[in-house]
Amino acid sequence: MNRDDQRFAQNITKFIIKFMAKIDTVAGLENYYLANRAPISQVRGINVDCHAEVIQAFKDKKGSILGVQDETTT
Repeated sequence: MNRDDQRFAQNITKFIIKFMAKIDTVAGLENYYLANRAPISQVRGINVDCHAEVIQAFKDKKGSILGVQDETTT
């Protein structure tokens, strides 16, 4: 892959993760993932490390949301 493709994948990764910050429900996170499936798939085709970073960010965010939800229900 060329340098522009790599930069594109890195920037998309940053944007997806940055906009994830305001999501506070698992349903919202799932909708956000579904809405961004195409760019996430594009990133996977360009840079598997960036793709892994995005997927891990979704997992971490879900865990964070569930942790917050668990604290509010107990």
